[in-house]
Amino acid sequence: MYAGLWERGPLLGKGAFGSVFLAKPTSKFRSFPSLMAVKSAEISVSATLQKEKEVFDNVQGYPFVIHCFGEDSTVEDNGDMVYNLLLEYASGGSLRDLIHNSGGCGLPESDVKRYTKCILKGLNHIHGCGYVHCDIKPENVLLVNVSASTTDGAHFVAKIADLGLAKRSWQRKKMGMDLRGTALYMAPECLIECVQEPPSDIWALGCVVCEMLTGKSPWDRGKEFNKRVLFNLIADEHELPEIPTGISRAHSATFAITNNCPFTIWPGTLTGSGGPQLSLSTGLELASGASSSLNVHPPWSGRFWARYQCSKDHFGKFSCSSGDCGSGQIECNGAGAIPPASLVEFTVATNGGRDFYDVSLVDGFNLPISVTPHGGKEGCNTISCRANLNTVCPLELAVKASDGSVIACKSACLAFNQPQYCCTGDFGSPDTCSPSNYSRIFKDQCPQAYSYAYDDKSSTFTCTGGANYAITFCP
Repeated sequence: MYAGLWERGPLLGKGAFGSVFLAKPTSKFRSFPSLMAVKSAEISVSATLQKEKEVFDNVQGYPFVIHCFGEDSTVEDNGDMVYNLLLEYASGGSLRDLIHNSGGCGLPESDVKRYTKCILKGLNHIHGCGYVHCDIKPENVLLVNVSASTTDGAHFVAKIADLGLAKRSWQRKKMGMDLRGTALYMAPECLIECVQEPPSDIWALGCVVCEMLTGKSPWDRGKEFNKRVLFNLIADEHELPEIPTGISRAHSATFAITNNCPFTIWPGTLTGSGGPQLSLSTGLELASGASSSLNVHPPWSGRFWARYQCSKDHFGKFSCSSGDCGSGQIECNGAGAIPPASLVEFTVATNGGRDFYDVSLVDGFNLPISVTPHGGKEGCNTISCRANLNTVCPLELAVKASDGSVIACKSACLAFNQPQYCCTGDFGSPDTCSPSNYSRIFKDQCPQAYSYAYDDKSSTFTCTGGANYAITFCP
């Protein structure tokens, strides 16, 4: 109990199960912030608030769920016993306030994305703790200022509040028509099957997203209707919420990687520009004839290559004779190919914009490779280095296996580290760095590939329209 350690301030609002007041500590009690929100109800009608405290205890400590500092009982001036929940104060108000203040125009798409990400993370945590919220709606999403020095909206994060109707997700018994939550945000299965599970929260969030984008309910049909009509509308399989138009098209680019080599390869990936590496996809094993796919979310830039002649030593350390990334594992985990290695490089644009892609032999060659775009609009040519340069590699550039076979071909820059081959120093511009006899060997065999650093004119390709890409080794 915290009797005497805080004092009630002005009323912030009223809900179905209590009233919310601003509050502040009366002393420098270290567990309390300088401002709090206190949700209060008379003891005799506080069962829902006490249930909410129980839920808070089980989902506590997550940045996208409102924090609960504790509970307290007070005796008011009129003698009433009051139960109080001491909660995190949201100075930005609720998502409902923000939508209302948009004047029916909705919120900027960038804000909608940011708030939706917060709510999804909060729901994922609540569901992971074994609960269904059961009442996701704009009024129950609060905006908390995460910076003490500014009130700029960019510094507000959305946090899930009002857990009084939450239930254990394993409580699967049918509830008749005693459904929890608000009609406008109920999922069809709630009304048809009388159950509420985690997917019901996701449906409700979808309704909230539509409302954020448009400023009005997705079930708005331009007229008033009662709850029975609304329930029939939601439960009708031929009716769907009104999906807003004019928003950007979400797109993820799919890379399908195929191994046509007569041996197993281990493709690797590396994300550029300091971006996060592709989760669980920085390295994989592909037997001869096998394929695998992975998705990236634009904007993204990075490269792919293949390793081969790979094995583990008796300590379990993984390594490859060609294209190794030095991680000691199948996953490269942010490490790039140790040259020489044939590379395919991509810069994938957002919203179906202009992608850039190329085959690069600037770091040398180890395996033939091709790239074929699918589903693009303009440009979108298949490019490749189909020749096996290992069969024509000059002796001074050759990398050999223990049996004497050539398994890779160095670039002249890698082999000799000379400015005229590396396009550095006095040769550090397109005007002063020309193709060498060595780079011409690469270019003659693979005309579409980068053969040296400034080989841009014939080696960079583009594709618009949100294409997917097929990468084939040994095409």
